[in-house]
Amino acid sequence: MTDPIASELDRAVVFERLAAQAPMAGAELVVLCASRRLAQHLQDAYARWQLARGVLAWASPALQTAETFLDRLGEQLALQRLASGGAAEAAALGPAEVELLWRLVVAETRTDAQGLLRETEAAQLAGEAWRLCRDHGIELPLPATTPDVERFNHWAQAYRARCARLQRVDPADARRRVIAALAAGALPAPATVVLAGFDGAAPWLRGLWAALQHAGSALMRLRDVTVPDAQVRACVAARGEQELRA
Repeated sequence: MTDPIASELDRAVVFERLAAQAPMAGAELVVLCASRRLAQHLQDAYARWQLARGVLAWASPALQTAETFLDRLGEQLALQRLASGGAAEAAALGPAEVELLWRLVVAETRTDAQGLLRETEAAQLAGEAWRLCRDHGIELPLPATTPDVERFNHWAQAYRARCARLQRVDPADARRRVIAALAAGALPAPATVVLAGFDGAAPWLRGLWAALQHAGSALMRLRDVTVPDAQVRACVAARGEQELRA
C-alpha cells in the first residue's frame, strides 16, 4: 500500500523552521510525536541544537504529542465558544479523574463477593479495555461471550452513566469533538504538520490526519526517528510498608 504521507523532512530542517517561527504567532509548523518519551527526546535534542549554535534562550518549540496538540485545540475551541456567547461544552475528564471514576465504578458495581481481582487491578484493566475500544472505534457493548466480557459491559455502562451525571466527557469523546471542529474549519490548522515515530495509527489518529489535510495542512514525516532505550532506575524504600505502597 502506498503511504499517503510520503514526504519526509530531516531533523535539522525541522529545527531550523521551528526556530524561525515567531513566538507569539500561530505555529506554521507543528511536530506531533507518537509518545511522550519521543517528544521529550526531541525537545532535548532541540535544546542541544540551539546551544550548539550559541543560543542561550528560546521559545518552546511546537513539538508535542498528538494528545497534547488536541488538548490545546480543545481549550482554544472552548474559548471561542465563550467569546461568541455560546454555551460551554462539557469538559473532558483528566487522567486522574478517569482513573478515580473507574475505581468507583468497579467498587460499586461488583456483585461477586470475592475472586475476580483486587478492585484497583480490575479498574485498571477495565479502563485500559475501554480506552482500546474507544481508540480503535469498537462499538460497545461487546458481544457477551464470557462472564468477564459481560462484567466489562456492565462497568462500561456505569462509567458512561457517571460521566453523564457529572456533565463531563471521556477524553476520547473530547478528541472526536476537536477533530470534527478542525475538519469543519472552526479551528486554525498549521500549514505543516510533521509526524514523528508513527509506524501505525489508531483510527482516531487517522481521523486527525484526515481532518488536518482537509483543513489545509501539509502532512510530512520526520526522517530517521530514533529514541534511546529507557533507563530503568530503582530506589530502596525506607520501610516495608512504603515498598508495598509503591
